[in-house]
Amino acid sequence: MSASELDFASAKTAIDSASDTKSTLRLQRDMTRVAATATSRTELLAGLIDVISRQSAPLAAFFLERGADGKLGDPQLIGGSLRGTPLGELVAAGAENAATPLANATDSAEAGSRFASLPSLDRLARQVSSAARNACRAGEIELRRHALPALIAVAAPVPRRGLEPHACGAVFAPAESPSQLALLWQLLVAHFVLWETLQSTACRASIESESLPAISPTVSSVSGEQNGTQSASHVLAVDAAARDSDATIELMERVLAAATTREASQSLCEALREHFGCDRVLIGTRANDQSSCRLAAISQVARFDRRGESIRLMEAAMNEALLRGGMAVWPPRDESDRHALLAHKSLANSEHATAVLSVPLQSGSASGKARGVVTLTFSGRIDSQSETPKSLTSSNLEQPDSRLSDAARMLAVAAPSLAIALESVRHREGGVVSQTWRTVQRSLAGWRNVALAGAALIGVGAMSIPWPYRVPCECRVEPAVRRFVVAPYDGVLERVFAKPGDIVGEGQLLARLEDRALRLERPTIEAELHQAAKKRDVALAKNDSSARQIAELEIRQFASKLRLLDDRAEHLELLSPVKGVIASGDLERAEGATLEEGQSLFEVVLLDRMIVEIAVPDHEVSHIRPGQAVDIRLDAYPGRAWAAPLERIQPRAEIRDEENVFVAEIELENVDERLRPGMKGRAKVVTDRRPLGWILFHKPWEYVVKRLAW
Repeated sequence: MSASELDFASAKTAIDSASDTKSTLRLQRDMTRVAATATSRTELLAGLIDVISRQSAPLAAFFLERGADGKLGDPQLIGGSLRGTPLGELVAAGAENAATPLANATDSAEAGSRFASLPSLDRLARQVSSAARNACRAGEIELRRHALPALIAVAAPVPRRGLEPHACGAVFAPAESPSQLALLWQLLVAHFVLWETLQSTACRASIESESLPAISPTVSSVSGEQNGTQSASHVLAVDAAARDSDATIELMERVLAAATTREASQSLCEALREHFGCDRVLIGTRANDQSSCRLAAISQVARFDRRGESIRLMEAAMNEALLRGGMAVWPPRDESDRHALLAHKSLANSEHATAVLSVPLQSGSASGKARGVVTLTFSGRIDSQSETPKSLTSSNLEQPDSRLSDAARMLAVAAPSLAIALESVRHREGGVVSQTWRTVQRSLAGWRNVALAGAALIGVGAMSIPWPYRVPCECRVEPAVRRFVVAPYDGVLERVFAKPGDIVGEGQLLARLEDRALRLERPTIEAELHQAAKKRDVALAKNDSSARQIAELEIRQFASKLRLLDDRAEHLELLSPVKGVIASGDLERAEGATLEEGQSLFEVVLLDRMIVEIAVPDHEVSHIRPGQAVDIRLDAYPGRAWAAPLERIQPRAEIRDEENVFVAEIELENVDERLRPGMKGRAKVVTDRRPLGWILFHKPWEYVVKRLAW
């Protein structure tokens, strides 16, 4: 048998096919009524299955109870359209090993024809059992679509506080929507947890009240006043359990009635603040099991800035509670926990609160995954050990405030139900895409086929419309004319008179070199020149032609050195060759440094004309040619555009930003001198007209052709 499995994440994103809001709310109210009135688990499951059947009737629904050995037991049939079919009819219809004998027999011939196309109960039970075990392992709903036979199996873990979960599952017809089934089964689990919460609080209160007569004989020596106090405490315990049950049901109804997760979180915050009378209630949620907790709602605050320091402290306290894996209370009851509650301490100081309580919202099973955290802050006198509600104390001035203990007790049992309720709302809500798609589906329900056909025709016609093909490119501004001022000879920079950005005129002084070395070298050369002249005169007197010639050569050599010194003295001042702007040459900190001959000192550019260099990708260069129009937008002036024809394309490609490009050039007049060298931006070259379909799809097509060809 081939089967394709759908994980829970895909079911959550496909929630757009779920029932509308009114029917879902009606379904939730009916489930809540069943959970509040059921007296046994069998009655509860049967009632919940009946409610679900109003929207999607299961072929068979099963419950798998976890035994004392920690293993899931055999599936127990709890409902479905096959429940009333007797075992004999199922065997006649092809049931090979029906596991559960059922009553209420009907005509066997009718049953054989009616169920001939259905698989056996044993086969359905095996499919649900396999899905249920995977669901318990993963801690979330398991959805499976089977091909042979065609059906959908859904299973979910049923959380138990501190223990491994039970499981329940069902098999539906293949025409049912998987997203709707995921939502319905999530609601069933939520109300099962709610029922167990109500039963546990009622049972605890009953035990405490019934234990009073058994305790009385053993305390015969206790005074009448003490007996009265003990009786009052048991009455208060029963009253607290009843109030917790009523509050849990009310909170569940508020959460499930919300349309979005944000509305549900905000409604829960306001309800908890009103119920416990605390200063502030915070709700945080997690996107997945590995992510941190992010603040979702704050009581009496519609909007908040996530960048604020107070929000950071709130989220830190929530994440601290997640790391602890359980309830966190500040101030701690055990002094050894102080070092593990630093985030709660910081939040209490920031909010000027005397107590902070954080409770993770998790399914309640031993392997349950926390989906969020609820945090409450209290002010005033708080007694974390008190079990007496504030409203029933004789004197609020003498008795400590018990709001913290009331909140801890109630949230400890209500957290699993609230976690599953919030998760149900999140599944029903879906993402932005699914919400938009549901709106479109409702608006086009009667005209869907006509709209699709019209859209197809319009799309085909639009693909053939000719449109100018624009090639996007990176561009950069460069000066059309630039001049460089270099060191004329080796020397020392004495002073700088210009810096980058200065507007200079032709012949304006930019820098000066030191003449100290020239002044020191000149007397030496002049002395050597006089000495060579005397040697020549002596050689003439002695009529020594060879000595005379050597002396004349020395005279010419020293004279040449003097002329070189004079030339260098004339070029001690470095002047601007043209009128323009200093583009580079920040030498203020280089005064006194040694320069080498030919070293570039200043770059002077003319701003009256600029060249825009356009980097055309090599795979687009075949569409580009000179004369085509170009639209230019620079990052420095996003609101202004320049347009000019393409003048030339350099014949050789070059590498820019690790991309092979051909550089095309455009010359622009810079009358207002807004354009400066080095500016970058985007350019679009307007090429020939092409069909719109070619413009949209020619790149993927060329990519596929290139891959196939090579």
